[in-house]
Amino acid sequence: MPNFSKYSYLTFKAKVSDHDSECSLSIHLSKYWPVYYSKPVRLSGPYVDAGELSGEWRKVVIPTNDLVSQELCDGVLCWPSLNDVSTLWFDSCSSALVEYPVQPVYQISNLTLTNYPPKLLSQPPTLSPTPYVTMNPSLATHRLVDCSDTNHQWYPIFESEREPDNVWLIASNNEWPKYPQTSRAVTVHVPIGQTVTYHEYNSLKYDKVIIEGTLNIKPLESDVKLTVGTLLVEKTGYLNISTSTPEPYTVTIEIDGMLNREVDPEETMVGLVSLAGSVTVSGNSIPVKWSSIALAVEAGSVSVELLGIDAATYWVVGDEIVFPDTKEGRNVAHWNFPKNEGGYVDQTELRKIAALSINDDDNTVIILDRPLLYRHAGCNVVHVTRSINFVTSHTSNDRGHIMHTGGGSFSFQNTRIENFGRTSVQLIDSTAMKDADIDLAAGLAQMNVIHQGSNQVGRYALHAHHSMVEVFFKGNAILFSPRNGIVAHNSRVHILENIVVGANGSAIFLEDSTETGPVMNNFLIGNGGGTRGGDDGRFAIKNGTDMGHGGFGIWARGGYCHIENNRAEGSFGLAPYAFFVHPNFVSDKLVPNVTGTPEFLIGKSSHQLGHELDHDLTIQSFGSFKNNSARGTWRNGLDLSYFGAPKHTLDGHILVNVELIALAQSGYGAFTIHSKVFTMRGGIISGAHIGNTITGVFCNSCDNCTLNWIEEDGADISGVGVIRGGNC
Repeated sequence: MPNFSKYSYLTFKAKVSDHDSECSLSIHLSKYWPVYYSKPVRLSGPYVDAGELSGEWRKVVIPTNDLVSQELCDGVLCWPSLNDVSTLWFDSCSSALVEYPVQPVYQISNLTLTNYPPKLLSQPPTLSPTPYVTMNPSLATHRLVDCSDTNHQWYPIFESEREPDNVWLIASNNEWPKYPQTSRAVTVHVPIGQTVTYHEYNSLKYDKVIIEGTLNIKPLESDVKLTVGTLLVEKTGYLNISTSTPEPYTVTIEIDGMLNREVDPEETMVGLVSLAGSVTVSGNSIPVKWSSIALAVEAGSVSVELLGIDAATYWVVGDEIVFPDTKEGRNVAHWNFPKNEGGYVDQTELRKIAALSINDDDNTVIILDRPLLYRHAGCNVVHVTRSINFVTSHTSNDRGHIMHTGGGSFSFQNTRIENFGRTSVQLIDSTAMKDADIDLAAGLAQMNVIHQGSNQVGRYALHAHHSMVEVFFKGNAILFSPRNGIVAHNSRVHILENIVVGANGSAIFLEDSTETGPVMNNFLIGNGGGTRGGDDGRFAIKNGTDMGHGGFGIWARGGYCHIENNRAEGSFGLAPYAFFVHPNFVSDKLVPNVTGTPEFLIGKSSHQLGHELDHDLTIQSFGSFKNNSARGTWRNGLDLSYFGAPKHTLDGHILVNVELIALAQSGYGAFTIHSKVFTMRGGIISGAHIGNTITGVFCNSCDNCTLNWIEEDGADISGVGVIRGGNC
């Protein structure tokens, strides 16, 4: 929970039932370590509408100062700041003198910390609960969605009555409604009880498709295309998009829309949004997703030879492949890079396959649709064609994004997602809203904008946001995002065998330190994007909410994921791999209770786990960093920030078989800051450019210590200008 001392009031709506009339209802707070308890506050009198709780909804307003206990520790208040609150308790009734056979049952909504408290009603309560009279629900602008056990967020309300200028088509008889002759925006609503199959290919454009029943999108005997501003899957909704092998037919979801910031000030819409809905997107599997080149390919070439026959077996004419940037010798550690070299030119190239064959060496030869502009050596080419495509139209006013939150189910597999994501690497500037606090039914609110943001957080290409269910992202190809490609935020996500090309912030972003699940066998191509700045620059001023913007492959805030067998190539603004595990702003966040999560982690914060493990929490305690490789250009190959020294594990944090081959003139293999003990078990750190000045391992400040970097099992640091630098 947040630091209560930053706010003047704790407010919520409550009603209570099934309790003894003599029971005194109350709440209190507690802190896990050191163990402190706040002063209990009785839920009656000036704190509650009409002086007491009842079976009807009533507002509660408690000044946070009233919760501060007067208990002294060494002559001063033990817990005056109410920081690091672990639990808010709604108390049962107990007494040494009185037995209460019936305990209270609380119902709570709209729990908020604020500096702007709502007004309480002062009229006396009736002798029996009265019907709770609310304002007209049409005054509500937003509805509450339970994203997780600890996170609840407001999302805009869409109804036909609120959009008199739009045409709303309601699906009936399990059929997709006929498009009308109109110049007005068209919304399709698939209501509960309807199961509709869409299999058309046309240029008709829909404003929204709202799914509360079931919508299946799949080919019958031809390709399918749906052009829409927003696909919105509600809690009762099911969206299934699929293709079948060996049929050649494809599905394209083209996003073409414009944000309406009056209705949707937080810019939730435009794209695919699942609000606790059930979404399954399943394209045809691609057995071979990348292949190594046999020989360097020169600029002007129209053919490339790949090792082995796998590509010739599984790829076909018309498929698209990507060549990563392999330029050598950039001076990336220069303070003024890339201006010191006259600017940066990305040498990543995308081409179509014009012809395929197998030569006498049993290698695959590919003829390209047009010549290459740059030389490519020592790299892989990746295959990015999929049978299902999500693409932002070139005519769309705003880019699409894909997000799931809450319950339901969410699986995206073997899908191409191109030009998605709106959040950029510029400073996060999110919209702020305030509840007008008019009396509406529970779960409804009228939200007023107090600041309209210009760079809304959380609008990424493919995003699991406070998911209450296990999420699966496998085999996808994500191309060109202004910030992040794949994002797991306080969720358990399987991130497997994906290709991410040209994500300017982080190709894979593990946001909040509470993420779990495997991150394995992904291929990440950097195109030199990002701010090229480290996370410390924005960390404090943005309260830890503006991270991973520098240009990364995989960026992680915690160590609960198994990050293994990933490959990064191309040019990264800062680093292909990075951990930033500073405890501020996340040490009190709890690992969500989601199927598959290790039981020992569930419901615990990193602060709590650190104490339970006697300060011996390491990267290998619940996760791993193993068999990850990179070949390309970067400032830091492996960026490691704020790892303390484990109390008992002398090897510290173990990095297994890491391979970092730098193509630049300058920079670092591994770069550590405020970190103390690592073991590099196997693997290699090396420079490919002759005469480079790269430092193999550079240790920045480690809090008045010398970092202990241990090399075991054949670990090799060679081919660099300096083996160790800083205070290693």
